[in-house]
Amino acid sequence: MIYIKMHGRLGNQFFQYAFARTLAEQRQDQITIDFSNIEEESAIDPYGGWENSLQYYNISKDTVIGSVMYTKMQRLAVLFRKHGFRMYRQFDKGSDNEVRFNEQIIDKLANYGILIANGFHEYTDLPLGDLILDGYFECPKYFAAFDTMIRNEFTPKYAVQNKNKVLYDKICCSESVCVTIRRGDFIYKAGVAKAANLCTKEYFYAGIEYMYQKIREPQLIVFSDDIPWVQENMKFPKGTLYENGSDPVWEKMQLMSACKHFVISNSTFSWWAQYLSTYKEKIVVAPDKWRREGYDGHSLYDEKWKLIPVK
Repeated sequence: MIYIKMHGRLGNQFFQYAFARTLAEQRQDQITIDFSNIEEESAIDPYGGWENSLQYYNISKDTVIGSVMYTKMQRLAVLFRKHGFRMYRQFDKGSDNEVRFNEQIIDKLANYGILIANGFHEYTDLPLGDLILDGYFECPKYFAAFDTMIRNEFTPKYAVQNKNKVLYDKICCSESVCVTIRRGDFIYKAGVAKAANLCTKEYFYAGIEYMYQKIREPQLIVFSDDIPWVQENMKFPKGTLYENGSDPVWEKMQLMSACKHFVISNSTFSWWAQYLSTYKEKIVVAPDKWRREGYDGHSLYDEKWKLIPVK
């Protein structure tokens, strides 16, 4: 069995599932997803979008929702990681201390079938038997061999809603540029904001200017979790269109990924929108760093992207 100890919302869940699905195909195995972390987050933040976001997609019908079943040795390995880090941080008090600790134990845990990578890690000689995925696995290399399968499974179960058909048609019939402005916990949670609040107004304006240099008659489509703030505080060219901001997560992703070009935030949700786009000549603008501290996101970047400096 391939177990996923699921973390995060849709963008994060896509990465974790994609890696698990690849392993399941390679090992001819099944997937069980444990959403207990998500349920705990939802209890704390009931309006924060914490849910099983995969339920809206055509993932493998063999996938089971359940609990991780640890072997005795795996339980001991989990305890080693937990208590080992408590001791380690007494000596390494830097903001990235957990990243450095995990780098030291990542292969040791893999020997027991526990995979904890956040970015790309070259896992070799994984043991037979059950595997437990307890990381974010944010890198397309993990599922590159099954790219077509993953894209097919990440199509939503539902057609574009009637209220969005005019916007969807405009996206499909123009040189549409998806501009995604992430706010939410990037602004309101102090710890998250310190690490991830990178994309300023100036970043987005520079990205849009670049699009106008490269594309004839670009059609800007702005997406955000705080559209009222965006409309009140940011200035976009005449004719810019806005998603209403209240669409369900699958609908928002469906609209975004239908666009041809992208000015993304340092967000996995933004990342998947550009990745799922099928437009061959797409232009992607991204911030030149993903986070100020912790996992740096380097394994998410594509060499074709245009990078805009951020502080």
